[in-house]
Amino acid sequence: MDLQKFIKELEEFGEWWLSLPSTFIAYYDDLYGYPWGRMKLIERLCLFAAFYFLIGSLLFRLAYKMNPPM
Repeated sequence: MDLQKFIKELEEFGEWWLSLPSTFIAYYDDLYGYPWGRMKLIERLCLFAAFYFLIGSLLFRLAYKMNPPM
């Protein structure tokens, strides 16, 4: 009985997880209009990806300088 309840909750979570990107797209379309909302969303995603790449590369460079290979 608990396994069936768990499977049902897992299916509901999967449906929610799959609807999440369309929710963000609809939100940005609602804020800025159809084409501009999607361009803003892509811009934000690219900026976040670049930021995390920069932070990761800085941490990697710092770790490399503190422990250089022999």
